Amino acid sequence: MLLKLWSDVDTKNQVRQRSGNNNSTAWTEGSLGGLGLKAWDGDLVAMTACWGANDSAPIRLVYASSNDTFEEYLWRKSDDTWHFQGGWLGYNGASGVSCYRSPGDYRYMGLINTQSELELWYQNKKNLTAEWQKCKF
Repeated sequence: MLLKLWSDVDTKNQVRQRSGNNNSTAWTEGSLGGLGLKAWDGDLVAMTACWGANDSAPIRLVYASSNDTFEEYLWRKSDDTWHFQGGWLGYNGASGVSCYRSPGDYRYMGLINTQSELELWYQNKKNLTAEWQKCKF
């Protein structure tokens, strides 16, 4: 059974989750909405979710909580719980945010800082609690 996960921001700026699977067309409210997370109330709000490669790899959600701050959460299917990972301060909440899970040992995050410059960060994907490191280029 394939898990389907959908996240959005409602009209009250609350970050929500809908869950489903490929055996049904029904969607149910997920556990993310119960956290009361608020997205920034801007005209454009950046948010992305990065899919884990298997049941043991979590889904990573990153969204703008203010005009210059992003929040990062991880979700695992095994306990259906979202875990706060940290804040990203000094990044443009109206710009895009992206993530990439490489076939190698690292995952990457790209954000636009408040000076409109792209910053790339990487993390060892074998250790979910490892610190993010800024790419030097």
